[in-house]
Amino acid sequence: MVNWSLRIIEKIGNAGATICVTLVIVFISVSISYLDSIIFGHDLFPSLYLSTAIPLIVAPPTIFFLIHLVKRLGRAEMEVATIIESAGDAFLIHDLSGKFVEVNDMACCTLGYTRDELLGMSLSDIQTDRDSKLLSEIWREMKAGTAVTLEGEHLRKDGSTFPVEARLSIFHYGKEANILALVRDISNRVRDKLALQTSEEKYRNLVETSHDFIWSVDADGIFTFVNEASKRTHGYDPHEMIGKPFFDFMTEEQAEKDLAIFEKIKDGIEYFNLDSIHLKKDGSPVYLNFNAIVERGADGNVLGTTGSAKDISEQKNVEEQSRIHREQLAHVTRVATLGEMATDIAHELNQPLAAIAAFIDGSLRRLKSGEVTSESIINALEKASEQAVRAGDVIQHLRDLIRRDDRKSEHLDINDSIDKVLQLLKADLSNKQIKLLLELTDDAPIVRGDPILLEQVILNLVRNSVDILGTVESDRRQLKISSHIESRLVSIIIKDNGPGVAERYQDQLFEPYFTTKKTGLGMGLPICHSIINEHDGQIWYASEPNQGATFHIQIPLSTSNVNSSSQLG
Repeated sequence: MVNWSLRIIEKIGNAGATICVTLVIVFISVSISYLDSIIFGHDLFPSLYLSTAIPLIVAPPTIFFLIHLVKRLGRAEMEVATIIESAGDAFLIHDLSGKFVEVNDMACCTLGYTRDELLGMSLSDIQTDRDSKLLSEIWREMKAGTAVTLEGEHLRKDGSTFPVEARLSIFHYGKEANILALVRDISNRVRDKLALQTSEEKYRNLVETSHDFIWSVDADGIFTFVNEASKRTHGYDPHEMIGKPFFDFMTEEQAEKDLAIFEKIKDGIEYFNLDSIHLKKDGSPVYLNFNAIVERGADGNVLGTTGSAKDISEQKNVEEQSRIHREQLAHVTRVATLGEMATDIAHELNQPLAAIAAFIDGSLRRLKSGEVTSESIINALEKASEQAVRAGDVIQHLRDLIRRDDRKSEHLDINDSIDKVLQLLKADLSNKQIKLLLELTDDAPIVRGDPILLEQVILNLVRNSVDILGTVESDRRQLKISSHIESRLVSIIIKDNGPGVAERYQDQLFEPYFTTKKTGLGMGLPICHSIINEHDGQIWYASEPNQGATFHIQIPLSTSNVNSSSQLG
């Protein structure tokens, strides 16, 4: 009605509408006065005057006001209609029986119906998950002006369904109360929610079935979550650990060490990795490797820490057994090397002892003959003292070889180690008439390691060359030892011109108990290989058949030496 009135007013204008309505009122009033005079016999002219004057005076301003009111109502209604049509969601208006009385284009597009088709339908035709009785109960419970939000499912014309969210409110459209439904297609939301639920379920399954211990603690170090792996790593059910401090599951000593790392979180550390020892429910230790990431709020404050831990107890046990084995192996090889060196050692000791005895015997003869001078006695005693010191050095070196102390780690000069070995084998080299060639680097080849073990490696390799050169003609016996620095590595090369190693044996040289000698344990080279590996180095054989034997050793330069070289460069 409002829209119809508004269209007439827009056609003839405000003044025209006022005149037209006033004339209509005057006509009605005159007609009434005329009928009154006929029926009741009243005087026509006074009635006619009143019926004409009053409308002419009162009607125009009243009608003018009503026209403006109609226009305002019409514009408002048109604005509402425009908003509804331009909305991105579907608008459906239906009465309390569910019959549609108005829909917008989006509703038609969403459901696949024309407007006329929808206006001939009711809510039950598109609502699949709620019956009319239930909907009626919802509507009765709704108060005027109160909106209700529901989720449901709508049916398209093609038979397909889709999830919706409907915002319902009661309003009066015409004379009757109606329901205005703002309906939104939430297919994407439901799909995203389902995907999130699926992802969360997968994550939860991964976490709970993980072999690793997965955990979370708050800013105070209190467990807020642990997975089922806690039964395997700690012997506790998850609920026995949640709510308790992280440090309750380790020794006080270990807690102090780990606390120092956790304190770094305050300094801005975001990720850390550490090995720690925890205590199981039965009191036994478990070695764990932790990886953790720090969780922070928008303000940068620490909310907690989340991470995982892998049980490395077996690995630690293997490492410990390997360490013990290496110590035992090193001890065995020292004893074996000592046995193989017995002849040379006896010679090294006999030399200074024989010299001492000779100096003492000579001094006694001079004393008995009376041909003694203080100078000769002093000279003899000084020489005897020098030989005694030499014998003491040999004995000390032997003690170092056979002792079973923990491996030392210190900075040492490889050239000095080579020199010490050559001093020990000096007599053997001389007796076998071996020509020694030394090409040692002038740059200080400083490495970090155990001097005794490294000397043992060099000694073993040099002794092998000395032994094999005994089978070569004396005038051809030659041993070359060189050292040089390249690419932050110290290289040691020990080369002889003996028969070398047959090609078929070269791949077995560093295998335990393999030997090409008639006697020997076959442990010398495997132990050398183990010692060099402990020093993060490499050892290998590289030589052509019948071209002698060449052993290469490479050991990293010490950090201090690398830094010094960099500064000098």
